[in-house]
Amino acid sequence: MIRKTTPKELLAESLIDLAKIHPIQSITVTDITDNCQVSRQMFYYHFSSKYDLISWIYSDKADKIIEQYIEKEPWGRVAGRIVEFIKEDYIYFKKAFDDNTHLSFYNNIFNYTVECHTNYILKKTNRTSLPPDILFAIRFNAYGGVNVTKDWLENGMKESPEQLGELIFTAMPLPIKKYFHLDE
Repeated sequence: MIRKTTPKELLAESLIDLAKIHPIQSITVTDITDNCQVSRQMFYYHFSSKYDLISWIYSDKADKIIEQYIEKEPWGRVAGRIVEFIKEDYIYFKKAFDDNTHLSFYNNIFNYTVECHTNYILKKTNRTSLPPDILFAIRFNAYGGVNVTKDWLENGMKESPEQLGELIFTAMPLPIKKYFHLDE
């Protein structure tokens, strides 16, 4: 059931609905636009491809969660909120992770996480660049967080989103963990 109102949200909801029935690899832009009764031109006005839409679905919601809570709650709780929204549409996200093309959701979420953490630490430290050890820790953490989340989806989501968020934070490498503690 389509329930969003902005064009981007409408297209996102259409893809999420279609993914409940079809593998993401087989869904076309025409399928997405036909499902929500908008033109292909509308789609291409907002997105360059189906994979651009897939990336936006995650990054838009994650950005909103981070913006709302990053200065108010411990990072483990913020991560738990992100995992919670993944759980809300777990069929879609499980199928998104199953796509193994070079434009895959896995690669997009990994790159998003690296960029998000890098930008956050740059902002916190008033720097324009980060040293190699911090960049390595960010990539290491993103790799672990994305893979743990993927495994969590594939293995029945045994931990609650809150528990998984806390576990991801607890496992964060020390060189970057200090930047994700709330300022006292």
